[in-house]
Amino acid sequence: MLHSRVMLALSRIAVVGIILAMPVLGSAQDQHAHAGAGVLELNNGDKWATDAPLRSGMEKIRDLIATPQAVMAAGGSVSASQARLVAGGVRQQVEYLMQNCKLEPQADAALHVLIARLLEGAEQLQSSPASGGGLARIRSALDGYSQYFDHVGWEAGGMAEPAALAAQFQQALAGKLQAAMKVGGPVGAIAVCKVEAPAIASRLSRRSGWQVKRVGTRVRNPLSGLPDAWEQHELSRFQQRLQSGESAAKLEELAIVDGPQGPVVRYMKAIVVAPQCLACHGAREAQPQKLRAALARDYPHDAATDYALGDLRGAFSLQRLVPTKTTPAAE
Repeated sequence: MLHSRVMLALSRIAVVGIILAMPVLGSAQDQHAHAGAGVLELNNGDKWATDAPLRSGMEKIRDLIATPQAVMAAGGSVSASQARLVAGGVRQQVEYLMQNCKLEPQADAALHVLIARLLEGAEQLQSSPASGGGLARIRSALDGYSQYFDHVGWEAGGMAEPAALAAQFQQALAGKLQAAMKVGGPVGAIAVCKVEAPAIASRLSRRSGWQVKRVGTRVRNPLSGLPDAWEQHELSRFQQRLQSGESAAKLEELAIVDGPQGPVVRYMKAIVVAPQCLACHGAREAQPQKLRAALARDYPHDAATDYALGDLRGAFSLQRLVPTKTTPAAE
């Protein structure tokens, strides 16, 4: 028992050393290059127990990598500045875990394996952001956490998956709108929003298992764009955050709420008015007569006009049931 405690104490000192060395990126870190190669094992077939600090820290790390993962999934790349911020955030949360987690010795030893892997991922992310390897390593460590540690609600998956779907929706719709504007101007774009946007949402929903849609602060199509109570609340919060000066890129929310069939994970990502949106959503009196006629024909109850550049237009909204564990049938 004494030997076990000594070894765990030395392990904790080693990982603290990694944390302190990470910003310097010197030879001291190289000494720990294989620190994450330890073997993870279950607790006699069960997952290791967690405490509140561990759950909080891991959830924050999962959320930290959600946006860059979504960017890369949509075909983009992570900037050096964003990589530094994410890597620094991971290190900060690791330090929080080291200072606050109070686990049983065996669980603590397993956690050290994952911590080393998280730090290796942060190092790779900062040194080579475009490769995607650092994000993949952090994601792998988080997958190991969910496999070996008992964290109720983790199965909801965090922001990464819905954020990636929202990014794909935005990218696909923007491409269709740009092509239509070149050919038919704003009138051509109306047809895209009416036909292509629901088709993109339906396709993403079928492929992913999420319900994918858009909602508006003011609605053009009452049949598809009306926010429910939770969405209205989040849109109101987005508006407050936007007015307080928060970047539009950070306006997203993930929550688990009660639904009629059980817990539901819900995600929203804000949509703000860009210059190209103003042709159809700007001042009504500035719209050409042909455009007004097309809107009146396709959207007789249209209220989605008179927006200004940078206004909150609405949000991508996704939801799905929280996956539940199934018990294998008796043999």
